[in-house]
Amino acid sequence: FIDGEKEGRERKWWWSERGEGAFSPAFTPHQQSNQKLPKKQTFAERLFARIRGGGGGNNAKDDSGALSSAPRPFARHDARLAGARVLSRAIGTHRLLLLNFYPWIQRQLAPHHRDVSLLLSALVQAAHDRVPPEALHPALRQLVDAFVHDRARPEVAVAGLKAVRELCARAPLVMDFDLLSDLAAYRKSRDKEVASAARALVSLFREVNPALLAKRERGRGADLEAAPAAFGAATVA
Repeated sequence: FIDGEKEGRERKWWWSERGEGAFSPAFTPHQQSNQKLPKKQTFAERLFARIRGGGGGNNAKDDSGALSSAPRPFARHDARLAGARVLSRAIGTHRLLLLNFYPWIQRQLAPHHRDVSLLLSALVQAAHDRVPPEALHPALRQLVDAFVHDRARPEVAVAGLKAVRELCARAPLVMDFDLLSDLAAYRKSRDKEVASAARALVSLFREVNPALLAKRERGRGADLEAAPAAFGAATVA
């Protein structure tokens, strides 16, 4: 990930793998911090209102002129990012639905962003199988367009491919055939780390949905019947 301490300084990327399907920077908050939250959905909505600055402040008035209890927006950028860090963990842990959170992250996804490591981690942590694929796909598309392209530096492409893999591990229905084919082509990259990251993405889909891969990428003995449950099926069950 990117360390943007000083503008113009050479940027470096770090990765921390924490168990199967885990993807997070080294400064990920404590795993247990969101395990017991009362009124989880209300907590998430009020926290997001403070993050995006849409709460209007504690002294805002409603249409009747009475003081409302709207949450006060975070004034500092680092406070908003810290809130996003907590919120993404709550969304992923409790499988909450807060669909406006993904476009908020999407608008900020860029390799040069000072806090891109936190934003990538928040996007991945907030993904789960109850989020409609069409709500996540624009963020996935922005991630690929910004990080994984022929002119991207190798470390940027690796970061993007790893983030895509972990996002799809949590919500495999967000991927489509054409996009996966484009990303799988990076297996032949001259950069070893880029090729390795692309192979890891292909390996994931060989397990979870081999039918989404081109025939030459499925490998021998691929189980074409293996596929994630249709959206909503797990929730209804």
